[in-house]
Amino acid sequence: MQKQVGVTEQSWGLHNQSINNWLLERHKVLTAYCDLAGINPNLQHNNALPKNIYVQHFCQLLMDYVSAGHFEIFEIILERCQQTASEHIDTVNELCPKIYISTDYALHFNDKYADEIDVNEFDEFDRNLSLLGNHLEQRFELEDQLISAVQ
Repeated sequence: MQKQVGVTEQSWGLHNQSINNWLLERHKVLTAYCDLAGINPNLQHNNALPKNIYVQHFCQLLMDYVSAGHFEIFEIILERCQQTASEHIDTVNELCPKIYISTDYALHFNDKYADEIDVNEFDEFDRNLSLLGNHLEQRFELEDQLISAVQ
């Protein structure tokens, strides 16, 4: 992660701060996800739903991250490709729709759990959190490809 931030600083000029902030947001999302999923042993509770405040915090981080990607970062990348007549425009156009699939799932998760979790939905929450984790993993890989393609 830190290496990616350093490479980004060198190649993105005026936009580097936006991209660096976005990558730091991604790290916060990943950390909060691990906390919710019980991967952090200090916060792990056996077969118990996380407190609503933690789920709400995660959902807010997730929505901020996804929004920044769509409404700022992907636009910066696309604009850079168009300005430089980059041969990577096809790659960008191929990767973005794949990334949007994870956005739809993140929005679904947020809509379902951002307000409150029903205590009777432990299994469903756990399953949906796991699916979201899979989508996020794919998203992060695609975003890394996207950034690498236009550097």
